[in-house]
Amino acid sequence: MPDRIKASNSSTSTTSSGSERTSVAISPPDEALIVTFEARGRAVYLGLQGERGFVHIAPIPDSPPYLITVGDARRHGVIEFMLHGEHSTEIESRHLVPASDAWRAVSEFLLSGNLLPTLDWTEV
Repeated sequence: MPDRIKASNSSTSTTSSGSERTSVAISPPDEALIVTFEARGRAVYLGLQGERGFVHIAPIPDSPPYLITVGDARRHGVIEFMLHGEHSTEIESRHLVPASDAWRAVSEFLLSGNLLPTLDWTEV
């Protein structure tokens, strides 16, 4: 399978504590794609389509309640995403937020276990 998310402009810096930190700029995928991270007993799904994306958080093992971002609750329609580049999955357009916010939400959850408070979330 070809790479769908491309990293570019990698840089390394040293923090005040002396540890190294690597920053990587991520280019959006050409198609709507969902990738999964696992942490804190949860699966964190990051969906990206150009400059838009969503985050869906589900317990492991998979059982409700699930949390998902809400961008514009008035938005209608669905977007077809490819889960892991292999399985077609439809996501309601109302769940899409700016891709940069979706990345921040994933980072916040993976590092702290908290939801990004600047985004709206709903249980599904």
